[in-house]
Amino acid sequence: MEKLKLLVFSYYREDPQIKKLLVPLRTCRISRSWDSIHIECLNLEHHAEISKLLIFLGPPFALLGIAKRFIVTAPGCIQNTYSIQLPSNIDLFN
Repeated sequence: MEKLKLLVFSYYREDPQIKKLLVPLRTCRISRSWDSIHIECLNLEHHAEISKLLIFLGPPFALLGIAKRFIVTAPGCIQNTYSIQLPSNIDLFN
């Protein structure tokens, strides 16, 4: 598994419900360049699934500060850009 995917799945290792939701992420290609995480989806339907999961993908990257945005693409589709922000309800001391 790619390191960036491993980061996400490791972050949610103790939450089986979220890990189950993240299954579509396994078939993406994820890479990092500069301040962006690039997520390449298989098709338009897969793109829609992954876009819904971005609420779960943001926290691991935001906490490490390794990226400022996600760029999600699919063949024959324009790319979408989403900001990565640390959710306000995360308790950093637990």
